[in-house]
Amino acid sequence: MVRNRRRRQSDCAEHEKSIQKQLCQRSYGLSYVNESGRTSWPLPQRIAFGHCQRLNREEGFLFFDPASPGSPYWGARTTHAYNVLVKLIKSEYLKHGFSEAVTPNMYSGSLWEPYGRWQHFSQEISRIAMMRADMLTVSCSGHCLFYGHRTPSFTELPIRYSDFGVIHRSNGVSNPLPLPYACHLLEDDSHIFCRPDQIAHEIKKCIEFISFLYEKVMKFTVEAELCTRSHDCCLGDAFLWDATEKVLKEEFQRRGRTLKMREGAAPYYGPKINLKLRDPNGLYHIYGSIQLDVEMPEGFDLGYIGDDRKRHRPVLIHRAIVPPAETILAIISTQCGECWPFWLSLHQVNVLPVCTVSIPYARRIAKEFTDANYEVEANFECAGTLNRRIKNSIGSKPNFTLVVGRTEIANGTVNVRTRNDLVLGEFTIKEVLRQFRSFEEDYSTDRQCIEAFMRCRGRERSWFP
Repeated sequence: MVRNRRRRQSDCAEHEKSIQKQLCQRSYGLSYVNESGRTSWPLPQRIAFGHCQRLNREEGFLFFDPASPGSPYWGARTTHAYNVLVKLIKSEYLKHGFSEAVTPNMYSGSLWEPYGRWQHFSQEISRIAMMRADMLTVSCSGHCLFYGHRTPSFTELPIRYSDFGVIHRSNGVSNPLPLPYACHLLEDDSHIFCRPDQIAHEIKKCIEFISFLYEKVMKFTVEAELCTRSHDCCLGDAFLWDATEKVLKEEFQRRGRTLKMREGAAPYYGPKINLKLRDPNGLYHIYGSIQLDVEMPEGFDLGYIGDDRKRHRPVLIHRAIVPPAETILAIISTQCGECWPFWLSLHQVNVLPVCTVSIPYARRIAKEFTDANYEVEANFECAGTLNRRIKNSIGSKPNFTLVVGRTEIANGTVNVRTRNDLVLGEFTIKEVLRQFRSFEEDYSTDRQCIEAFMRCRGRERSWFP
């Protein structure tokens, strides 16, 4: 065992020392299996400790109220981050051939019974007794109704639906991180109806989307595990189960990805791939899934007309790659600390006038960046020294602080500083807006943002560690 620290505490108070008795000493400390565990503990703990609570208090991240138990209230900044995520995902869905659908939030309880969901997941359904209706827990049934209102031809498949709706669950599903238990969640829930010969291609497209969103954009490391059939509890043809499991496994291996196996861990209606990422605490969280469903099309009697003019059963792929928005923002905030990437940042720009003379110019600058859809704050009170106000501004961790004074007014520029108080120099407003747009389009990191400004000034990067 490796000990990190030790603190001793006496069992008796000072005034009791005169009493003739043996004092008891208690030792407090932390122990680790090896030295590497001791050295790796402080950094992730410093990042994660109390961060979500601080965000709730200082940034209006999310808050809950007894008036609507389990339903989060979104602050202005987190709503901005959610809208940015939705915009990104929608643009990618258009490229991948998805059609956006809007499904109801309440259904008759009879909807869940034909295909077994009521028997298996009734405890997760938030019930409204007065209305004798059930709140939406997933969009699968609604999308099956969308598909089933007509029988398409085999040439129309695959048919893809995406749905950015509100779901309700009562099992604390959004609480893998320091978030209060929530039963009201904002989630992207997508489904693909395809022919059996199209499964491999659709899985390939899903993997490409995972690589883009989580590895290229969010810079996360993705791990996948395949949950296979349980012989005790499964529905459908065993041959179809084995065939779909083989397709999932081969497609991941073809792309050079490691796929862990969990024997017998699949739900009763189809094989499943769990997508996991590692948080700063060293814990892995299941944040998405790709699942083949061989039973729901049977329960809803879905079909398509094949090239032989006969009716065939489609395969349903549940594609929940993006977790509930409450969960993904909690993961990102824990991963980034207070240093969010510019394209998703809760606080992108802070405008700071040097003196009262520059306040009108600062107001114009703030309006221009607000009109360009950036999250802007400005402090127009010129109280205290400039250094103190700059320090306070940087303490709120905006990506960039724009300082404007008499010189900037005369030149029509702004003085750009980073959240680490690195002075990048003067730039015109058009230059800054052009750089900001490129940061959003390229999903740039802080380092890449600073490099771009330095290249614009023609400076060397000797200040990099």
